[in-house]
Amino acid sequence: MNKTIKTLFVSANPTNTSRLAIDEELRAIQSIMRAAEHRDAFEMVIAPAARPDDIEQALLEHKPMIVHFSGHGSETGGLVFHGEGERKAKLLDAEAIGDLFGLLKKNVRIVILNACYSEAQARAIVREIDFVVGMKDTLSDVGARKFAASFYRGLGFGETIRTAFGLGVNALKREGLVNDEDVPLLLVRTGISADVGLPDVAGRNQVTLGASREAEAGPRLQSRSNVSVGAIPILVCGDDYLRRLLNVKIEIGHIARQVSCRGLMQLLDARIVTIPGLLGACSSVEFLCSGGAIGTGGFLVSQWSSLLTRIGGEVGVYVEASGATSKEVAAGIGTRLEELSGSASSVFLAASEPSLAAVLRAHRHLKVVLLDVCRDLPNDLRNEAYAVLELEDDLPALFAYSYPRFDVRKLDEPTCAELYAEADDRHHNQLRVTKDGTVYISKDEVGAENLSDIRFRFETYCAGNGYVGPVAASKSGYVREQLADIRKAWEAGRTGYIDY
Repeated sequence: MNKTIKTLFVSANPTNTSRLAIDEELRAIQSIMRAAEHRDAFEMVIAPAARPDDIEQALLEHKPMIVHFSGHGSETGGLVFHGEGERKAKLLDAEAIGDLFGLLKKNVRIVILNACYSEAQARAIVREIDFVVGMKDTLSDVGARKFAASFYRGLGFGETIRTAFGLGVNALKREGLVNDEDVPLLLVRTGISADVGLPDVAGRNQVTLGASREAEAGPRLQSRSNVSVGAIPILVCGDDYLRRLLNVKIEIGHIARQVSCRGLMQLLDARIVTIPGLLGACSSVEFLCSGGAIGTGGFLVSQWSSLLTRIGGEVGVYVEASGATSKEVAAGIGTRLEELSGSASSVFLAASEPSLAAVLRAHRHLKVVLLDVCRDLPNDLRNEAYAVLELEDDLPALFAYSYPRFDVRKLDEPTCAELYAEADDRHHNQLRVTKDGTVYISKDEVGAENLSDIRFRFETYCAGNGYVGPVAASKSGYVREQLADIRKAWEAGRTGYIDY
């Protein structure tokens, strides 16, 4: 049987470090996976007594989806590997680890650092990898083994990443390991949901690889094959969809840099249960658009090309840039709907071309759910749809967020707009400036949390209040006001909490 989920088990326990029961941990994981429901979908590759070069070799050679490290971490931030020659141990720092996964991130989706003091390392890795488990403090051998066994049992039976992690923590509680139960930490990359299981992650991983290779030669649709049972495809008329985002007063630069088809897929996955009679899960996004920045309201050619390449590399997203005009793209959407009518029972459609009403009318057995970004879909189209899903109140979910950092001394209006646009309004956020002059918006730490390196901070922007995100950052007056407040506080030598 073909293996689809490859796990790389990396271990290191140099002779001059305290002994760990790594063999027992590995044996427990292998035993659990052999008894799992999806056991035939897993393959394990073992890299024992690993040096730093060994993990690079293993990542390149085996292309794993899961990387599991068992060994020692350092309170100073790093993982302990075997050294060369007489050097019995070598510390690889958190920055180098994060860079390595950033360079070789194409296949990896989950990293487990089953090592003491691995939180800093996990935070470095999660900038590039979707799901990372680290340890905030020391963890006993028994705790490491019990956590790993239950975590992998959850994955092996198709549970979500979040549930599998919860099972691992619960195992520590069941064993009465009170000193261990608060140690594991699950980190999730910005814009990603942990409420997916490995079968879903595995399927989307394969899609991404194809899309990424194709994107190098220009964004193209990879496959128009029939969809699997229970899968709900998403069709997006790209030119029309982006034009509607512009209509809600979002700046072109923010759209070009941040719009996310993967975010749209995750939003619709969560909204399926709100639509009576709709069953299944979103399987993919097909983004059909014109070959150039035609009809999209002023995108530069470079912005358009960068946008298509970026979303074409997102998990589960296909891009086809072939139509010369928006009308031709809409015709392509109609053809694709006709194709899907023979294999899918439902489809989400982001398009407003009135001529598509005839296609919906001809295929009434296909449950077409229209996506309305700014509440202005033609009535003819609305009347032929199975349902209409309003997205105006869910705009933050349609973008990706990078939370950049800038030098406060060089902060200007464009970079200040980017600073605010790249923060997710679905979370609490806070503007902070460090003692060395780095300005950033914090999502993980707000209020009075972790202020040791902070010179000053503004009031917390509560989730949903519209103080951050692409919509807020598109209001030039608001951005100028925030920029002036930041500059004033820095130049005046202000410290502590500031509430302008």
